[in-house]
Amino acid sequence: MLVTGATGPVGRALVAALTARGARVRVVVHAISGSHSLPWPNVELMYTDLAAPNVEHMRRAVAGCRVIFHLAAVTSASNPQRLYVANVQGTKVLVEAARLAGVSRFVMVSTLATVGRPWNAVPEGETWLQQATHYVRSRFLAEEVALMAGHKGLLVNVLNLPAVVAPRMPLTHPVVRWLTRESEAWCALPDAAPIHLVALNDVVQLLVAMATGHERLGRVVPLAPDGDLTAAEFAKIWDELRISPRRSKPVQFAWRDHPPVYYRLVAGEPRVHRRYLSVAAKPLVRSLLKRAVGAHGRMLIHAVGER
Repeated sequence: MLVTGATGPVGRALVAALTARGARVRVVVHAISGSHSLPWPNVELMYTDLAAPNVEHMRRAVAGCRVIFHLAAVTSASNPQRLYVANVQGTKVLVEAARLAGVSRFVMVSTLATVGRPWNAVPEGETWLQQATHYVRSRFLAEEVALMAGHKGLLVNVLNLPAVVAPRMPLTHPVVRWLTRESEAWCALPDAAPIHLVALNDVVQLLVAMATGHERLGRVVPLAPDGDLTAAEFAKIWDELRISPRRSKPVQFAWRDHPPVYYRLVAGEPRVHRRYLSVAAKPLVRSLLKRAVGAHGRMLIHAVGER
C-alpha cells in the first residue's frame, strides 16, 4: 500500500494501523516534511515534491501497490499557483500513474469545505466556488480529477474530513488552539451553527475499511454520532468546566477566515455519502479543554510566582 502525506496526524495514525495489521507500506513524503522522525523502521520511504510533480517518480512510487491513500496536500502558499500545481496537478499525475499501474483502489482524503456550505449565507450573486479560497478550490478540482479517473476503471473514494480530534492531541495543535484561545469565534455564531468534529481513530478505521471494501462511494463525509454538536453545545461544555470565555456580539463572519468546521451539509447533495462513525466528539472535546485549560492555568500560576 502507498500512503502520501504520512507526516501529518492522520497519515501517521494510518500508517501505524496498516503496519500493525502486517501490511507492506510505502510512504511518499516531501524531503523537508519531517520524514526523519517517522517511527516505522519497516516502511519503505520515497521522496517527491507535489509542487513539482514528476511522472517517473510517481510511476516508481505506485509500482506494485494495490491500494493508494492520497493524504498529501499543500494547505497554504504565498503564491496561489503553488496550491493548484501541488493539489490539482500533483493529484492528476498520481492518479494517472495509479491507473496505468493497475492499482485497484485510490482513496483520497480531502476537506469538508468542498462539499459543505458555509453556515453564513453566500452573498447574493455569488456562487459557493466563487467565494471559496484558492485552497478550497484547488482541493475541489483535485477531487474532480480523482473522481473522473473512476470512469476509466480506477476504484476511487474521496473522504471529505471535518476537523479531527484525538484524546491526547498536543496542546499546540491548531484545533486545540482554536477550541481555547479562539473560542470567541464559535461564541459569536448562532446557537444552531453546526460544529463538525470526528475522532482520529474512527477516521483511521474507516480508511482501513475502505482499503478492503469494493464500493465505489464517490465522496464520503464521516460524521460523529453526536451530530447535534453546535455552538450552543460548546457553550454548555464550557459552562460545565466552569470556564467563561469572552462572549462576542454575534457578527456576520467571512466563513473562509475560520477553521473548516462551520458547514451545513446540504440535503440531497449529489454524490455525497454520509457515514456516521462510532465515537462521539463531545467527550473528546471536554477532555481536550480540561487539559488545555489546566495547562494554561499552571502556566499563569508559574508566571505570577516569578514576579
